[in-house]
Amino acid sequence: MKHFLEKNKILILYFTLSEVFLAFIFFVFALPWEVYLIYLGLSAVVFILSMWYSYNRHQIEENLKEQLESLDRSFQAYKKQELMAKSDLKTYFLLWVHQVKSPLTSLNLMIQDLPPDQRALWQEKLIDIENYTNMALAYLKLTDSATVLYPISINLNDSVSEALLKYKTLFIRYHIKVDYDLEDVWVISDKNYLELLLEQLFSNISKYAREETCHISFDGSLRTLYIEDTGIGIGLEDLPKIFDQGYSGFNGAYAEKSSGVGLFLVKKIADLLNIQIHVTSNLGEGTCFALTFPDEINLRY
Repeated sequence: MKHFLEKNKILILYFTLSEVFLAFIFFVFALPWEVYLIYLGLSAVVFILSMWYSYNRHQIEENLKEQLESLDRSFQAYKKQELMAKSDLKTYFLLWVHQVKSPLTSLNLMIQDLPPDQRALWQEKLIDIENYTNMALAYLKLTDSATVLYPISINLNDSVSEALLKYKTLFIRYHIKVDYDLEDVWVISDKNYLELLLEQLFSNISKYAREETCHISFDGSLRTLYIEDTGIGIGLEDLPKIFDQGYSGFNGAYAEKSSGVGLFLVKKIADLLNIQIHVTSNLGEGTCFALTFPDEINLRY
């Protein structure tokens, strides 16, 4: 009630002063008081009804306001709880991904004493497991708005070599020839994310270009790295969707091991590093990924 009176005090004051002024007019000009009293009664009834309506409306608004504030508090508490749960889950997965690397390293050392054929098979499986754990770790980081990049001047030749070295065993096992003549080229990027991007592309080549050739070149005038293979290629109907999360298309069904996450991460990382990525492919002929790096003045980290 106090808040309502405070809100309408100007209206109440106006009504009171207008009635006093009207009474003054009647007194000065000796007008009949019966008329004034009738007017006063009618205006008082109208004013009281108006105030009663306003008060009820005010009460409804206040109740709705309290309910909305209560709902907002409940929502904020739920949101905070949800964020904490997601944070705990993310922390758990990050810990798990880091911890699983230790037994993988131990297994890699243990299989060195196996016969060559068995060792090659186990190495392939370990590479797959390591790749999937790295993908999980990268996905968690990429979906975190607090992710920090560390752009530095990188020798692109070194990054390509590091990524190729990881898949050396698979390239040898599946007789994939690498046509690689890349001179020292320097770009500004985040080393870890760039090498993860390249690893995903070489991982695809190890699946879809067996007993074929991988060509790697760089066009300095366009600042574009080309990674091309002569593998099974990608169908025109699949090409627009290859960067969609979870999409594996015909090639995924063909290889029976595609997660549909690798190229999704490639596009996410490329966007993060401001790298323009363009894909051309013909089914049965091969695929070419063109990665165009930004000039230093165009970086947006």
